Amino acid sequence: MTRTWIVVDANVARAVGGPDLGSPASSSAPCLEALEVLKKRAEDRKDVGAAISPMLKEEWDRHKSRYATRWLSAMAARGAFRYVHEPWADVADYRDAVDAQSDTARRELIRDEHVVALAMQTSQRVLSQDRRQARYLRALLSHPSTPEALSGLHWVAPDLPRAIDWIGEGMPDDDSMKLEG
Repeated sequence: MTRTWIVVDANVARAVGGPDLGSPASSSAPCLEALEVLKKRAEDRKDVGAAISPMLKEEWDRHKSRYATRWLSAMAARGAFRYVHEPWADVADYRDAVDAQSDTARRELIRDEHVVALAMQTSQRVLSQDRRQARYLRALLSHPSTPEALSGLHWVAPDLPRAIDWIGEGMPDDDSMKLEG
């Protein structure tokens, strides 16, 4: 069976570790629910998983909570964890497009390049609270050097109205969740 892989940004791991964990007023509640639904789907259906790279793992290690540590361990125990070391083949084209952006956008796009690269090497899915990064990525789509495949990237915030259902459904291809959508 082929798994659909999602990159879980470190900001999601950080959100599930605060003192207000699970509080409906905080960002932790949707992040916690998203991780739980992903873990349950991985356990029940074995068709989804989380992808991580060395650089993203370092970020997780800096920001993770006890919950996030247990979550990663549970995903690994289910075989629903993929460690990716290879570089992204289209990274040079991506960087050319990034270099054409404003200083602020360029800084932000470079900061999370590893998240984008990892998603592009796996199933083109990212779970992140970083809406500003998503806006910069959408703007990048109009640059001629941008790899065409970037338009198919699903960038999903855990608190989006359909995010939890989408994860529970196995993260199917969904235009409304894509950068171009």
